Amino acid sequence: MVPSVDQHAYPEGPFRTVYARLVAEGFIDDRESRGLSEGELEEVSRDQGAPLDPEYADFLRCMVAGSGRTLAGETVFHPAVLGIRAGAEAMCTESGIDCDLSRALFVASHQGYIYYCVDLADGAVHCLTEDSSVPVRVAGSFSAFLFDFVKSG
Repeated sequence: MVPSVDQHAYPEGPFRTVYARLVAEGFIDDRESRGLSEGELEEVSRDQGAPLDPEYADFLRCMVAGSGRTLAGETVFHPAVLGIRAGAEAMCTESGIDCDLSRALFVASHQGYIYYCVDLADGAVHCLTEDSSVPVRVAGSFSAFLFDFVKSG
């Protein structure tokens, strides 16, 4: 099934509104978007070792199995997103970054040296790089992060 802003196959909420804006502004072709099944969502949650942020789960249901050229080259799609937490943890260890990642849900990576995570305590998105001393807040929510990320890419 191809998601469409006119269909109600996905939960209403903040991500759905952002998705509709990205489609309306021509950043996403909803005919190319494919989401994950509930079983695949559970696989992502198990891989992360954490529950999924609701907005991130909506993103997974809507477009993380593919969205044409949108976000091409970024590690955000399934199955590449599996193992992203392990990559971030390895980078932190190798770079000597001492931070508590127990509340982090890793949602994107760029070439294995930039990682983005949702803080499960407050929903804000933070960025970690190999030069980081601490995660840097880049957005107040996953939906805000994704909107800016897609528009800038």
